[in-house]
Amino acid sequence: MGVLTTTPYTLEDGEDFVAYLTHVTQECDRLQAEGRIPSDEGISDFLDILKTLASQVRNDVARGRATGEQQLRTGLALTAAEYARTRSMTDSLRPLLEILELRDAVDLRRTAGAMRVASAVLEGTFTD
Repeated sequence: MGVLTTTPYTLEDGEDFVAYLTHVTQECDRLQAEGRIPSDEGISDFLDILKTLASQVRNDVARGRATGEQQLRTGLALTAAEYARTRSMTDSLRPLLEILELRDAVDLRRTAGAMRVASAVLEGTFTD
């Protein structure tokens, strides 16, 4: 089992990211139910990882609030295969969601803070 460790992000951006990721995963669940995105095991596993990531960031934000930390890093336990699949699914699902947003099928509710944490995740380091 490895760990994906994000680059640093602010507590406030972490809060935005949790709200964003929670909303996006709920919207993906809805879009799957409507048949607008595939309901295969790969996407379901990816969404589960995103939900786990949201939970971990939420815990790290709570810890930061309790300790007064303003710069946070999150570690997410993943196997090498999960990490590779997550990177691949991010590259595949993001454009699909953006197309659906253009068609008013989904509102992704992106904020600058949420996108900074998304970058912190994507720029993070995976160690196996």
